[in-house]
Amino acid sequence: MKVIINFVGCLFVLFFISCNPDDLSDQVIDSGECPEKYFIDTICYESYLTGLDVGDDLLDQYLVNAERFKVMLVDKIYDLKNPLWTIKQTGEWVIYYHIENWEGPVTALAISNLTAEYELLANQWLEGLTDFDPNAPASVQIKVFGFVFNEGVQLDDSFLSTYGDYPIVTNWLGTDEESPWEIAFRNDNSIFDQNWYSLQDYDILRVIGNRSDVESTVNYSPESWDAYVHPENVDMFYTKFWHKTGWDAVAQRQYLKIGGCITDYATGETLTPVFAHEMGHSFFHDDVYDRGKFPDADGLESIMNDCCGEISNFDRLIQRIVWEAQVNQ
Repeated sequence: MKVIINFVGCLFVLFFISCNPDDLSDQVIDSGECPEKYFIDTICYESYLTGLDVGDDLLDQYLVNAERFKVMLVDKIYDLKNPLWTIKQTGEWVIYYHIENWEGPVTALAISNLTAEYELLANQWLEGLTDFDPNAPASVQIKVFGFVFNEGVQLDDSFLSTYGDYPIVTNWLGTDEESPWEIAFRNDNSIFDQNWYSLQDYDILRVIGNRSDVESTVNYSPESWDAYVHPENVDMFYTKFWHKTGWDAVAQRQYLKIGGCITDYATGETLTPVFAHEMGHSFFHDDVYDRGKFPDADGLESIMNDCCGEISNFDRLIQRIVWEAQVNQ
């Protein structure tokens, strides 16, 4: 039998073998430690399944699709930091709200419930990760950086009394990925051009103020950041939490959009399975329901396969693969 020397094991194996991810598929040694059933394409997946209740009847499908994921996403998961990395460093995932349109005025209750659900789902995505790596993040606190409301969105008095001290932008016209705040690199204070796809790690950025290249009708609070103190003591966000009333559910690490997925605007109730699915994309999970990408995924229980309404053991397997890649960049 064979066993792959994975990244976790590289620290402990006394062989002169590189742990470069580009060489991973070639790092195989003879050993009796890994049962044959956990092998696919020279890689042993036994450690990725630690603590997961996966029967032999599901094992082949798990391994085939996990290997498919690694082949397609290898460049992304090894080259870019996602919120998992920041959660490990700080225990936090900082978001800001961008609401393009809304039914009725935005209430404090809706915002607090959406934030709570965001945290609940994020913690569900972290469940079982420490069974694979004790140093992985076990929980996360969601913090809110601020709010952006497009022209026409109305704010309830309850929202203003609860969140009025946060950065708030109203009459915004943008519908793209850019934020309304001026963002700079921490090391030299040079201005970031908001090309989110160009950076490996967003933790090297911070907000330094309001943008000046916007329409005069845009309103900023605070107007000046010189003496501003943030209510949650944060100076940067990682992900835009984005909403519009029309269907537009899509996500990257820098934004999570649940357009059309709020079912009660007074309370912020959502289509939770869609919310959870899109959060998976923020962690680099792929659309398993796409048979062009995953031709062997028929019947596979996965929130990314539009199946079963909750995060599954297969999703946890993929999350472990992503985490290993994050720590070994």
